[in-house]
Amino acid sequence: MADLIARENASQKRIQRSVDRTHAWLRDSLQHRTEEDSSPFFASIPPLDPQLLSLYLVDIRDEYKRHISGLCIYSPTTMMDLPDELRQLPTICLSDPATPQALLAAIHAGIDLITVPFVTQSSEHGIALSFSYPGTSEGPNASLGADMWSPVHATDLSPLSPGCKCYSCSRHHRAYVHHLLQANEMLAWTLLQIHNYTIIDAFFENIRHSIQQGTFDTDVDTFNRAYEPEIPKQTGQGPRVRGYQTKSVGGGEPRKNPKAYGKLDDQMQKLAEAESGIATPDGDANDIVEHGLAKKVAD
Repeated sequence: MADLIARENASQKRIQRSVDRTHAWLRDSLQHRTEEDSSPFFASIPPLDPQLLSLYLVDIRDEYKRHISGLCIYSPTTMMDLPDELRQLPTICLSDPATPQALLAAIHAGIDLITVPFVTQSSEHGIALSFSYPGTSEGPNASLGADMWSPVHATDLSPLSPGCKCYSCSRHHRAYVHHLLQANEMLAWTLLQIHNYTIIDAFFENIRHSIQQGTFDTDVDTFNRAYEPEIPKQTGQGPRVRGYQTKSVGGGEPRKNPKAYGKLDDQMQKLAEAESGIATPDGDANDIVEHGLAKKVAD
């Protein structure tokens, strides 16, 4: 657990408080752990100036290292600022890499586990990932994916990615997925997600093999030359987000869907005019007579 700062221009006082809170949370969490607690415990390191983290990192190295399973960082660049004794620990990185090239850079920095949000994002954007590690026979600057919203796929009976053996590619083709997207069928994004996870699974499997063979650095250079630096941009609409009040995740992030309602101030006058001709329970006997709903009878 780390006290992360969402604002870009945070004050020095706020930054120092972030370090102090993270330090205190680690200390208190370890104090409350018992010998029966066998679950992995990772010490969080916020993405701040190394000088501000120096005391915290020294305490992790000297006091807490034997009590933790590894480190949790939020930027691959943090690895460069860690003491050598801490760089040997297993490291989880909760960053937001946008491309497979960014993943390779993080692994090169020493990251052991990392989040890969661009897989689901690509599926939601209608992008079928199409890359392999360390490279492809298609030549330099090959595309990292195909936009299934594009009309060029309307009659394309080829798989989402050449040579892919996933469920989506072995049973369906690009024209079918394109049709599903045009019809806003949820199955389109399901098939894309199945395919894209197959691509990323094979990607990491080949990376592990490359590291074992000692060819990782060479293979990374090959991959960077073989593919474009960015995944194709979204051109179509993503799957519907349930609920117009879906909350954002990060600080300052806009809502995923706009509000479906607005203020009714402009309707207040019309409502008042409509009610003026209707007898209501709030009126007295004279009001009922005035509206012709009753007749006053003399005593």
